Amino acid sequence: MRLARLDLVRYGKFTGRTLHFGARPVGGPDLHIVYGPNEAGKSTAFSAFLDLLYGIRATKEPNYAFLHPYPTLRIGALLELAGGDRELVRIRRAQATLLDADDRPLDEGLLAAELGGIGRDGYRGMFSLDDESLEQGGEEILASRGDLGRILFSGSAGAAGLSQALEAMREEADRFFRPGAHKTRLNELKAELDALKAERDATDTQAAGHKRLVDERDRAAAAHDAALKARGDAGVRRDEIARLLGGLPLLARSRSLHDALGPLRAMPEPPAGWSAELPGLERDEVRLGTELQAVRREIEALGLERDAIAVDEAALGCGDAHDALAGLRAAALTAAKDLPRRRPSLAEAEGAVAAHLARLGRPPGTDPDAVALPAALVGTLRELIAERSGVAARREAARLELDTATGDLSAARDALAAAGGAAAAPAAALARLAGTLEAARQADPAGTLRSADRVRAAAEERLAEALRALAPWRGGAEALAGLPLPAARDAEAWASEAAEAEAEAQRRDGEAGDLALDRDALRAQVDALGRVAGPIADAEVLTLRAARDRAWAAHRGRLDAASAEDFEDALRRDDAVAAARFGQAAEVARLREASVRLAELETRLRGAGDRAAAARRRRAAVDDAVAAAAGRLDPPLAGPPTPAGLVAWLARTGPALRAREEARTALEACRAAERDVQDWRDRLAGALAEADVAHDPAGALDGLAGAARAAGAAAAARGALATEFAGAERRLAERAAAGARAEAAETAWEERWAAACRAGWLGETGTEPTPAAVGEVLEVLAALAPDLRTRADLGHRIAAMEADEARFAARLASLAARLGLDAASTGDPAAVLQLDAALERRIREARAAQAARNACAARLAEAEARHARASAAAAGNRARGDVLRAFFGVDTLAEAGARLTLCAERDRLAGEAAALERDIRTSLRVPDFAAAEALLDGLDAAALEAERDAAEGRYAAADGELRTHHASRVGAEAALDAVGGDDAVARMEARRRAVLLDIEDQARRFIKLRGGIAAAELALAAYRDRHRSALLAKASEAFATISRQAYTGLAAQPTDKGEVLIAKARAGGTKQAGDLSKGTRFQLYLALRAAGYHEFAATRRAVPFVADDIMETFDDFRAEEAFRLFAGMAEVGQVIYLTHHRHLIDIARVVCPDVRVHRLDEAAASGEPT
Repeated sequence: MRLARLDLVRYGKFTGRTLHFGARPVGGPDLHIVYGPNEAGKSTAFSAFLDLLYGIRATKEPNYAFLHPYPTLRIGALLELAGGDRELVRIRRAQATLLDADDRPLDEGLLAAELGGIGRDGYRGMFSLDDESLEQGGEEILASRGDLGRILFSGSAGAAGLSQALEAMREEADRFFRPGAHKTRLNELKAELDALKAERDATDTQAAGHKRLVDERDRAAAAHDAALKARGDAGVRRDEIARLLGGLPLLARSRSLHDALGPLRAMPEPPAGWSAELPGLERDEVRLGTELQAVRREIEALGLERDAIAVDEAALGCGDAHDALAGLRAAALTAAKDLPRRRPSLAEAEGAVAAHLARLGRPPGTDPDAVALPAALVGTLRELIAERSGVAARREAARLELDTATGDLSAARDALAAAGGAAAAPAAALARLAGTLEAARQADPAGTLRSADRVRAAAEERLAEALRALAPWRGGAEALAGLPLPAARDAEAWASEAAEAEAEAQRRDGEAGDLALDRDALRAQVDALGRVAGPIADAEVLTLRAARDRAWAAHRGRLDAASAEDFEDALRRDDAVAAARFGQAAEVARLREASVRLAELETRLRGAGDRAAAARRRRAAVDDAVAAAAGRLDPPLAGPPTPAGLVAWLARTGPALRAREEARTALEACRAAERDVQDWRDRLAGALAEADVAHDPAGALDGLAGAARAAGAAAAARGALATEFAGAERRLAERAAAGARAEAAETAWEERWAAACRAGWLGETGTEPTPAAVGEVLEVLAALAPDLRTRADLGHRIAAMEADEARFAARLASLAARLGLDAASTGDPAAVLQLDAALERRIREARAAQAARNACAARLAEAEARHARASAAAAGNRARGDVLRAFFGVDTLAEAGARLTLCAERDRLAGEAAALERDIRTSLRVPDFAAAEALLDGLDAAALEAERDAAEGRYAAADGELRTHHASRVGAEAALDAVGGDDAVARMEARRRAVLLDIEDQARRFIKLRGGIAAAELALAAYRDRHRSALLAKASEAFATISRQAYTGLAAQPTDKGEVLIAKARAGGTKQAGDLSKGTRFQLYLALRAAGYHEFAATRRAVPFVADDIMETFDDFRAEEAFRLFAGMAEVGQVIYLTHHRHLIDIARVVCPDVRVHRLDEAAASGEPT
């Protein structure tokens, strides 16, 4: 089986998604990588493939119906089966879920035959691998302790938990029974039986003893109840006296409180909150009086302080004008600092200008503006100076290039003459030769022949392999084509019928075995009931009854002493049985029920045997039909095949017949390629002859092509030399013209230079200066211009500073006159600054006095506002105090406070009195306080205390008797419970029988476990013997590959406990499989799985092998070797690797360049091919 395409129509997260795996590669590995990030759906795709093969299951985890409901799920595929390619569809419904491309139901046997009966779990175990199963496989190798059979079976079949399962079965069996062991379940159950027997012996008491214990218990209970009533009566009276004694002092306290309340009842009831308000009113009265006095004193002091401050009004009037002088003051200060420096700088600038004029050769006193040149003229001169070097360089370069071109032309002429001149073969003939050679190269007949030959060899090898796969049939391809093969559907029907019949026979055999075990158990139960109850079975009763009737009939006929004794004896036995049956009625009913069930089991057992025999007859009929079909083959098969074997053999005939057709087609293609090679050889030889090229007319195609290529190269070389000669002539003419242009450019420059010099004073002498001299003059003129600008700038600045100083002095003199200050020396800058400082100080003092007077006035206004607020608060406080004083009719707040205290005391006493009355009424359990007073008045406390002491004595005596009678009652009940009543022995017997049944059930389980362990070990030994050579050899080769030759292979080593698997290290040592490191055990398990897949593919048609990201922890080297193993497996079947690691794709392509990559990422989902 091979998966060519998987259609995820509606499944999991997919909708309308298709994975195209394409046709199987010819002559290469069928290896595929499905790449996608996490959650892209790789594992979902594998689950969809399994659901396609085995049906869609409704599972909670994982749930693939989260996007599409289960009834709408649909999976499609193109499968390459033994009978040809089939389009299949799988949907979710109750039945007929496998459909063809037209949604017509298909038989599930179609896939079952291809899978060879392998179920879903078997497929997962044998033909898939993930990180978890790889780790479990490594742990299985460790758990097997190196056992060869277990390791080979678990590795090839994917049964990673085999050792754990066998060990668990063995431990379970040993827990029930193990020779020499003491702590086993069987010993515990036996000890429980012994304990039940001892308990029964101790409990079995006579009825008289039981009656005595019951009487003792009843007497103890009656005495206990009487003592309990006496203690209760004494306690009730004691508590009642205690309440009365407790109420007497409370009543006295209540009456004293009412006496204290008498003088206070006439006090008025003040509003709530006055008691809390009064202290605040008193505090505010004192605080506000004090505050008013302090504020009045502060107002008087601030008025005197304000009047004492004098302000200079004249200075204040000049303040704004003086502030406006800030800008002139800064300018004057700057001038005072800068003028001493600026005047020497102006003298230096004038000296620099004179020096520049001297360098230009101009006499002293010359106007600097007279030596300046126009800007346009300066630009022209600079441009001509810059062009001079380029003009001279171009003239020299033109001369050198002309000399070079002359030499090149001479060399080209000599080379063309040496090659034979421009003469060559006819151009048309050479062109036809080149065209023929190019067409032959593109057609590549030799390559086509080699490819066809490889295809033919591969096809013949596949044909031979396909014919070998038909063993034990030994015919050839043509014989196979002529065989009268039975129809595939007939063979599949036989295989299906045989499998169903075999399964039916096995099922019926298993059913019969279970029924036989149940029958034997029921027989044992019937026998046990007969032994326990005696002769109480219906058959025995009837027998005794018949014997009694015969004795009676004999006695009536004879009426003698002997017959009377016989009848008496028979009657006594019948009465004994009747009495026994009456006493064992339950056992009789169970015995009858067990007998009916036993008869039913016997009938069902016979029916199961009959149905098993019928199934075997059906299987025999199928075998006869298969043998007849196999007998019509010529040459015949070595022996009659099984139905499944015939189906598998017929499935292998299809590839063989296709391989025959492919081999015939490849042979025809090879012969056509040979004819094509001869045709191209003839065409190339004709073209060579036409072009007059020397060649061997009978030579091979490659030799003729080489001669054609050489002729083309020679003609191309001659053409290149002729082209070079023509180019050399053209370049010589171009260099001569360039030389003439360079000389003309130099002449034109000299004329422009002379005109520029004459345009200024540079040409006054009548001779043009050199470009170097003119360059020096231009540099001096460039340096003169900034010095001229500096001189003019310094003169302007000095004049401005002197003007600023004069204006500042005049403004200060005007302000000084207004204030009566002396301003006679304003011509001196230092005196001017002193006058400015005096004016500033006078104005600052006046402004400070004004600010102090304003601040004092503000404080005075704030104090007057506070005085007004305090006066208003004092008036409000007096008004509130008047209300309290008027209410109590007193003159001061202190007297009002005393009245409030008396009111509070009155309320406290009234509350306490009410609480006492409530407590008295509650304690004495009377409806009101008047009833309580009536009850307590006239009581004698001393008499009550004496009565209380007497009641306490009666209570203590009754309590002692109660304790004594309680102990007697408990002892009597315990003694009676120890006897357990008349049914205790029956309960113990029931428990004993339950323990016996438990022993029986666990013994059966023990036998099954031991038998299963023995059968598994025998099967593993048989598997080891059958597969040791081929599987071990293939696993050894794979292990050497994946370990990168760190281990050279595997071997079997006999020990006293059987054969173990050992690994042979490259250094020469060996290790048992269980002693390998964890990572190496993983490698060994992967090698065993690869070997198992090769062995499976060698005996039947391979199925796809799927590995899900097992290289999560592999380094690049281990990953490369793992892909090498997968590539080897892909040579015999289809291998699909699922991963989310992109770098593994590059590693796989290094190992297997033909690997196919299918993407499940977003780019592929958007439309790229997968």
